[in-house]
Amino acid sequence: MITEALDTLITLGWALAAWVAVLAAIGTAVLMGTTAALWWTCRTLRRLARSARIYRTWKAS
Repeated sequence: MITEALDTLITLGWALAAWVAVLAAIGTAVLMGTTAALWWTCRTLRRLARSARIYRTWKAS
């Protein structure tokens, strides 16, 4: 009886550890994806602003 309880506890412990690992991997992927999307958006906006500034300078000449 005690052996079965310990076996169940160990099995549930590994299952919990597996869920934690899976959720951590998913969370990491979401955070990395969000960071990449934000970086790409900021880079694009910065390039557009720089292009507009160069165009205005060229047009004024």
